[in-house]
Amino acid sequence: MSNRLFTFTRTLLGVSVAAVLLSGTAMADTASTKGGLQIKSEDGKFEAKLGGRINLDAIYFIDEDDLPTADNNNSTASFRRARLTLEGKAHDWQYKIENDFAGQTGTTGSGFRDVWIGRSILGHEVKFGQTKVFRGLEELGGSNHQVFQEFPTIGAGGLFRARQIGVFAEKDFKGGGYGVSVFNARDAGGGASQGLGYNARGFISPINADGKLLHLGVTGTVERNPVLNTPTATLPTANDWRVRPRVVGVNDGGLRPTLVGHSDEQQSITVEAAGLIGSFYAQAELARTTHDRVSATGASLPSEDVDAFYVQGSYILTGESKRYNAKKGLFSSPNVKDKGVIELKARFEQTKNRDTNAEATQYTVGTNYYFSPNTRALFEYVDGSFQPAGNATKQNASAVQARLQFNF
Repeated sequence: MSNRLFTFTRTLLGVSVAAVLLSGTAMADTASTKGGLQIKSEDGKFEAKLGGRINLDAIYFIDEDDLPTADNNNSTASFRRARLTLEGKAHDWQYKIENDFAGQTGTTGSGFRDVWIGRSILGHEVKFGQTKVFRGLEELGGSNHQVFQEFPTIGAGGLFRARQIGVFAEKDFKGGGYGVSVFNARDAGGGASQGLGYNARGFISPINADGKLLHLGVTGTVERNPVLNTPTATLPTANDWRVRPRVVGVNDGGLRPTLVGHSDEQQSITVEAAGLIGSFYAQAELARTTHDRVSATGASLPSEDVDAFYVQGSYILTGESKRYNAKKGLFSSPNVKDKGVIELKARFEQTKNRDTNAEATQYTVGTNYYFSPNTRALFEYVDGSFQPAGNATKQNASAVQARLQFNF
């Protein structure tokens, strides 16, 4: 049954894309390949744009003695992402459908990433469906523009989930903007959940001129899954909260220590700061999360606090600068013209449970090479460690990893 669902989902997406493109071509007045294949109707009421991305990753572990046997990858290569994206508008409504074939399984919707419909309401850009919640400065920028192969712990790599189903509204103003969301504690590939979350992010850019930029922001989130309040409830894997920072590895490989177990509610606040001076770029985030803990049977346990932070920076040797989207409060890759762009980078991050003293740290150094606006390569050395609670033996892992990325 699962294989039939997978085949059906893949076929349906392909037929849908082809149908939209064919119908759009018939009514198109203009067509363009800038930023993906784009078509528009003569009256301007319909638009469609086809895009995609491929991330081919490879990793070689230098030190893997402390990795669990099940997670011992040694040397491996994998398609981290293989996505097709269709987005556009129909009259006053916008839409986006993005499927990741690298993440597709037989589970209905497991390959869905951004899938939403939206429109302008009271001056706000409102989306209904599945997309990223407004948290994690680096992760909100997306994989096409991330500086490192792995997102930091402040994001879906540890403290939060990435995409969830709900209602998302955002608005920009001169020198800043904000976003708010209400969402279900699940994504399209997860099981049904009665959980509910609330989130808000605000940001300002008090300096943005003459090659200099200062960005400041704050995010608050409350997530609750009432299913876990039932003493006899079985904790669903897709809906439990655990802090599992990725210390090193492709996908789930490498050290993936658990700093907090099952929780039925999580409250968090994050502050973010970033800046640009010419070719130099720096960014940092600091988060505090409080977890209302429950046992495997749903019984209440003492709450636990987790602190996480990262500091990262890069310098572009060839003179370009990263771009800044003032309406979204997000950074993107530099402009690449008729020559390659070379970027040096470094990041340090730490995540600690203040109540158990369990701690994970990691540093990454490397370089990015942009062949063109659509193609780049990432090269990194990563070293991570995990100190379990108590006097348990410290675990270490290190690796070199690379990615070849294409997007259109």
